[in-house]
Amino acid sequence: MPAIAAHAPHPAVVAKSDIAHAAERYLLLTPVGQATWVETPARATAFPSLREAMRMATRLPSHHRAFGLPCDPAVTTH
Repeated sequence: MPAIAAHAPHPAVVAKSDIAHAAERYLLLTPVGQATWVETPARATAFPSLREAMRMATRLPSHHRAFGLPCDPAVTTH
C-alpha cells in the first residue's frame, strides 16, 4: 500500500501591488485584528501556509487585489 506523504506547510504572507509607488505592500494584522499594509515582508503577518494566506487575501475588499505569497523564495522556483 503506497504511503501518502504529508506536505509540510510553507509560511506565506498576503501581498498587494502598490502601483502608485511601483512596489508591493504586505499585510500586517494588529493584535485587535485591524489590517495595516507594511513595506517589508519581514514585518508582515506570516500565515502557516499559502492556502491560509490566500483565504485571508480573498476576505479583503476587492480594491486591494491582494494575493498570497510564499515567504521562502525557494518555494517559488521550479
